[in-house]
Amino acid sequence: MKSGPLVLVHNSSVLIDPIRKILENDFSDIDVLNIIDESLLRELIASSNVTVAMRKRICRYVISAAEMGARAVLMTCSSLSETVDLAKELVDIPVFKMDEPMIEEAVAKASRIGVLGTLKSVVGPNTRLIERKAGQLRKQIVVESRVCDEAFSALLQKDFKRHDEMVLEAAKELSGRVEVLVLAQGSMARLTGAIRENTGKQVLDCLFSGIDGAVRGMKLAAVQLL
Repeated sequence: MKSGPLVLVHNSSVLIDPIRKILENDFSDIDVLNIIDESLLRELIASSNVTVAMRKRICRYVISAAEMGARAVLMTCSSLSETVDLAKELVDIPVFKMDEPMIEEAVAKASRIGVLGTLKSVVGPNTRLIERKAGQLRKQIVVESRVCDEAFSALLQKDFKRHDEMVLEAAKELSGRVEVLVLAQGSMARLTGAIRENTGKQVLDCLFSGIDGAVRGMKLAAVQLL
């Protein structure tokens, strides 16, 4: 029996296919609905910040998901993950952050954590979540970050070779100062193995762990209602 739907909120179509493959291979019992608002990404690029208007839109999407019968919602954009804290107070279903399981693992494994992103807007939310999780564990951590703005532009232009080269170079630069590297965006997940091989560091991405965490959380919430 299908256990969905899980509603995914995206700011672009970049992760649709990678997430579909993960669901087909590992979570075939889950029904999924996608809400895509590409204007969110345009505004993020323009302002490098999450505006009040963007928060309102995301809250409306979460409310709409609940009204259409979703069992849970997953925000797939790390730049917008902090809006989950607001949106989840407006509905009676779980609302998850794509990057939270990855961040929890990083904090558990290391004291010096590197955050690698291709958008400025993603570094702040990732860093604050790392600091919050470390605070909950009363653990002292140091966060180093690196943003590859031009790599994201290359990705949008479908110049994957250039995107990958720039991300790998930035990872090498950052790796010398940290114990673990966190790839802040799901669009970087396909480089996890290459970065690990080129840096010799632990490398974490949010793609599989984010989906896995949301599915587990959704199923747990369903059991608790029985």
